[in-house]
Amino acid sequence: PPTPRDNNTLTPFVAVDTRAPAIAAVYTGKPAGNYTAGDLLTLVVEMTRPVAFSELPSPYSEAYKNATAEGMLPAGVPALELNSEAFALLAGYAGSAGADAGAPQDRRRLLFLYRVGRGEATPVGQALEVA
Repeated sequence: PPTPRDNNTLTPFVAVDTRAPAIAAVYTGKPAGNYTAGDLLTLVVEMTRPVAFSELPSPYSEAYKNATAEGMLPAGVPALELNSEAFALLAGYAGSAGADAGAPQDRRRLLFLYRVGRGEATPVGQALEVA
């Protein structure tokens, strides 16, 4: 906090927080089960601290759709590697449960999208996981 030196001036106190965020939890709203090619799964990654990222391409843009249709990662889009050897792409911040549409986004909750591809499978006896 600022500390007064005399009655007319304040000396500011500046602290730079350099702690990196870490993953606190990864979850989805989908129940365990079998999914087929084309099914869309959403993954929420909850971080220990807020994170920021620059503007992402829309998942509805041609560049995004073409890259994912070819099994490639769109340039500049962060992704999670899954144990099925596929990737879930960052789509933005996940909405807060029960929050109205005008509420600010919780920058600790990141939303990733994963569309099941033809022939993709998790290792025998395992559930889908972030690798």
